[in-house]
Amino acid sequence: MPRYLRYLRERLAAHDVVIEQRTVRRLPELSASETDAVVNTSGLGARDLVPDSDVRPVQGHLVVVENPGIDSWFVEATGGGEEALYISPQSDEGTVILGGTAYENQWSLTPDPAITKRIIDRCAEIHPALGDARVIEERVGLRPYRSHVRVERQDLPDGLVCVHCYGHGGSGVTVSLASAEAAVRLLRQA
Repeated sequence: MPRYLRYLRERLAAHDVVIEQRTVRRLPELSASETDAVVNTSGLGARDLVPDSDVRPVQGHLVVVENPGIDSWFVEATGGGEEALYISPQSDEGTVILGGTAYENQWSLTPDPAITKRIIDRCAEIHPALGDARVIEERVGLRPYRSHVRVERQDLPDGLVCVHCYGHGGSGVTVSLASAEAAVRLLRQA
């Protein structure tokens, strides 16, 4: 994600898009006198900002290990379980990302050693060398999930146009460009 987000920021900067970061507790705090439009990509923050109680976390746990010579990706999707298997070599970093989990309504960002071990053990069944690979980092993140992805326009008080685009869960990167195109269409219609 850090690499992808950097790439997206660079694309926005190339088009003279200004990104302003500040604390906003509720959308009506924003004013049409401050900006032309707002795109709400607040993820889990939408629970309070909008407010939208349908947004909830899906905790993802992964492990980054030193690459013992793995050069191809492996993904095993078994139909929506809480624990998946993926092996993602990062050739420019000399590491492999091992995953992972998808636990709904879990807010903790603390890595769990038992989950780390299960991830490594599952991946080592595919590539035994991963069982002895040096662990560089454990990562736990929260994916903002919603029963239906929200990509829609809302007219706020004071005439400000807001386009919501959040709730993608673990599919955020996969569908990000299509969601962004849909959000831009809604902005242009405003």
